[in-house]
Amino acid sequence: MKILPKTKKYIIRYWQELILGFLIILFLLGTASFLYFTQAYSSNPDVNPDFVKWISPDETANYVFAKLFAQEGKISLTENYNLQVDDIMRPRSFRSDHGIMKPVSFLGIIIIYGKIASFFSYKIIPYLTPIFASLGLVFYYLLIRKIFGKHNAFWSTLILVFFPPFIYYSARSMFHNVLFTVLLIIALYFAVLIGDSPKAPKKIEDILNIKYSKYYFFSALAGIFFGLCIITRTSELLWLAPLIFVLWAFNIRRAGFIKVIIFLLGLFLAMSPMFYYNNLLYGSYFYGGYPQMNQSIATLANTGTGLVTSGIWSGWSLAMEKLKLIKNTIFHFGYNFEQSQTVFNNYFVNMFSWIYWPAIFGLVLFAFRFKKQKIRQWLYLALYLLSSYILVVYYGSWDFHDNPDASAVTIGNSYTRYWLPVYLGAIPLLSLFIMRSTRMFCLFINKKIKDTEDDTEIHETQNEQLSLFDTGSGGTFGRNLLRMIIVVLIAFVSIRFVLFGSSEGLLITMKKAQASKQEWTEVLALTENNSAIVTRYHDKLFFPERKVIVGLFDDKNMNERYGRLAKQLPLYYYNFSLAEQDLTYL
Repeated sequence: MKILPKTKKYIIRYWQELILGFLIILFLLGTASFLYFTQAYSSNPDVNPDFVKWISPDETANYVFAKLFAQEGKISLTENYNLQVDDIMRPRSFRSDHGIMKPVSFLGIIIIYGKIASFFSYKIIPYLTPIFASLGLVFYYLLIRKIFGKHNAFWSTLILVFFPPFIYYSARSMFHNVLFTVLLIIALYFAVLIGDSPKAPKKIEDILNIKYSKYYFFSALAGIFFGLCIITRTSELLWLAPLIFVLWAFNIRRAGFIKVIIFLLGLFLAMSPMFYYNNLLYGSYFYGGYPQMNQSIATLANTGTGLVTSGIWSGWSLAMEKLKLIKNTIFHFGYNFEQSQTVFNNYFVNMFSWIYWPAIFGLVLFAFRFKKQKIRQWLYLALYLLSSYILVVYYGSWDFHDNPDASAVTIGNSYTRYWLPVYLGAIPLLSLFIMRSTRMFCLFINKKIKDTEDDTEIHETQNEQLSLFDTGSGGTFGRNLLRMIIVVLIAFVSIRFVLFGSSEGLLITMKKAQASKQEWTEVLALTENNSAIVTRYHDKLFFPERKVIVGLFDDKNMNERYGRLAKQLPLYYYNFSLAEQDLTYL
């Protein structure tokens, strides 16, 4: 079939965008299909089609409250039996205060997804993260293009489409982390656009000029998306606050006064729902569901006030003590640099070595050509290294064991989702290494090739010849073919890892979900609608269809409370297989 000249010209000019568009759609269909086949779909006609269950307690809480917010506009559940048993009747990731069950985690994903679902249906909630992730791929391309150029943006986004944690946590869609990362990418993109604006004008007519006033719109959007990502994971303010400040400091003349005010108004507007529901649920605009985090906020407020006083009146010794207290409060997981190194090696250097080492080589190449790098690129690198250090030390100092096997190093452990910004920030350095190494290889193969490619600029050659290492085109097609082969190999390794690479790969997760459907159906058939189930790990499976209590029978106080409930409603115990002596005890 003959291709029309205009069509051919269009394909040659926009082949990168066409490939990315196709793969982003494929990414959306793939992650959404995983959710469909693990949730709504069942080949067994006896299994309830409304089965929507999650692997972790956090996912369960986010889904239950997002659905409730979509349907009823509230973020709390009433359980009157908790008034009689000291609030023990609740799943993990829930807290109960005098019979009112509330989320423990951050409210952003609940408010955002619940509000969107209120316009459509609660059935869209599981699929919102794949939708946002696909949108994030578009803005990731746009952001990297603004910083490193079109070519780097294309290869970086191509690698991200297949990157295991991004796929994995888009498919496990009720965690906060992908949503947070996408909102951050969008916010950074609009912040970079603000940096493109001319210096703040002094005349009123210049301020109102349409060519300048569009940057007010970018300022509002940057503030709104920064605010949304903050309410999605408020704890990330530890490194987000310095990042925003440095971005402002490097663009202080271009930002001006009006754009900063508009940015702050957008930020406050986006965060106001969180303030409202924090006050409603937890009694303070700044407190959330985590008691430890609330204690940290109170400690920081009191210590900060005392620090000013001690610095003026009590000498520096007391001031240093208070600074140490602030550090220990911020790093409430502890500060253990050696352990952070070990965790970093496990969850980046070793787990994703095909990303890490080429990115390191890309960093070296970046440093060697330091005179040719733009200020924007150096700012990107500085902010990335600073933010990565904080993230690695902050979360790496603590032992997280999402897997029942504490020694298991798997993609499902918390570090891989907490460090999504670390992974995504390294990918442009990987792309830089791929681009420069393939260029050098092609120049070595045919020294007649003229090196016309610039990694940091956008070049659109309309007359590229589709011939390998063609001297007339500067070897454009040859370089791109070689790069495509490398990226396909990276994609193959990445897909294989996310599907089969650990005990929590997506295919294994899908099989477990199918087994859980049958388990859930059988237990619900054997228990009454008003019954309660005491369980250690199955609370996420049976709630909210059944009341649940997280516990065992090794605590006399808990046993006494079970006894009170057993007199008022059917009470069951469900756990993994038990030894004979445990059954005898029960």
